[in-house]
Amino acid sequence: MLIWELFEGKPLVRPPSPNTDVSSAVHLAKLIALLGPPPKELLKRGEASEQFFNENGEFTAGIVIPATTLEDEEGVLEGEEKAAFLRFIRKMLQWKPEDRKLPEELLEDPWLQAQNPHRLVNLSRELPEGSEAGAVSQG
Repeated sequence: MLIWELFEGKPLVRPPSPNTDVSSAVHLAKLIALLGPPPKELLKRGEASEQFFNENGEFTAGIVIPATTLEDEEGVLEGEEKAAFLRFIRKMLQWKPEDRKLPEELLEDPWLQAQNPHRLVNLSRELPEGSEAGAVSQG
């Protein structure tokens, strides 16, 4: 999620490496920590769900689910600005694709509407040197 990387200087969840069950399990564990367990109806639709979840929807991949939340992960903003940003992020960060807001809906979000268009560019320049977002945003 690029907007997260611009604000935090690191990805929220690292994408799994191709063809690696361990990497996929770590990825899923982090998502479970952030979003809670995936809905059972989503697991029923998944082609690889049985590799990571049992029939009751319990995560069985042998990876510890980290003890973290979106609030814990977000370390740049404070107060109401942080709360508004996390509400915005949660509109995109949903297990079921049909629950995610469309781009045109996100454009109407109060947090995004309140942003100065130059703020994201300026903020990315303030990130610590060597951060991944800094490298992405300078391209």
